[in-house]
Amino acid sequence: MYGILIKRLKELIIHFTELVLGDLCKEGFMHWQKEFLQDEQLIIKRKNFVLWLPTGAGKTLVAELLLLRELLIKRKSCILILPYVAIVQEKIVSLSRLSEKLGFIIEEYAASKGRFPPIKHRNAYSIYVCTIEKAKGLINSMLEKGRMNEIGMVVVDELHMLGETGGRGAILEQSLCKLMFHQQNQQQIQIIGMSATLGNVDELCQFLSAKKFRTNFRPVKLIERIKMQDRLYLLDKEGNWTIEMNLPKKNVSGFFKIFLLNQ
Repeated sequence: MYGILIKRLKELIIHFTELVLGDLCKEGFMHWQKEFLQDEQLIIKRKNFVLWLPTGAGKTLVAELLLLRELLIKRKSCILILPYVAIVQEKIVSLSRLSEKLGFIIEEYAASKGRFPPIKHRNAYSIYVCTIEKAKGLINSMLEKGRMNEIGMVVVDELHMLGETGGRGAILEQSLCKLMFHQQNQQQIQIIGMSATLGNVDELCQFLSAKKFRTNFRPVKLIERIKMQDRLYLLDKEGNWTIEMNLPKKNVSGFFKIFLLNQ
């Protein structure tokens, strides 16, 4: 059974990369993506995971693959929680091409859009793309109607928003608490959290009963420089400074010369 599941996941990965990446898929996945997607804890045991990876490492691609696996293999709808309305709208556009090819439904829950509870579709599964506030309403409405068994996976992008002040962090925390309570009773919904900036990742993993996946991989090398007066310093991994170059002095306008002389 598990062999068939993994085989179908590999087929899905190939199909997805052909649709989304085109010729880029010939280069294959990054090493950490292969390692994560083949993790037995993720695929077979359906453990919750926190992905703590640098910006640009490829978290979004992995998250979308997991959502598609849930839709097409497990036959369950999914919730994707994003921090802002503009990002939700952008994601709706990017997923629409896949929905047409693979036959699933995308539903937008942002600003004035979204119905509580969502419409039931026969023989069709949905990705509910939500802001933090709309996700709360969606989860509450599905719990009230006893429909949470329709959901197989919840992906939370920018998980560090849990610590945001002003109410949004508390709203996200409430939604996750309800999901985890349902998870303890039904053991069905899998939660995947993603962030590049987590200061308390171990506490979050404990809160979500999740495993941590961490890598320092960056597709583009990060170079740190410091400018002090007219010099540019290069900072290495050990924190040592070396002078990279002397910067040319800018000409001061006549007005500022007079201003400085009068001080």
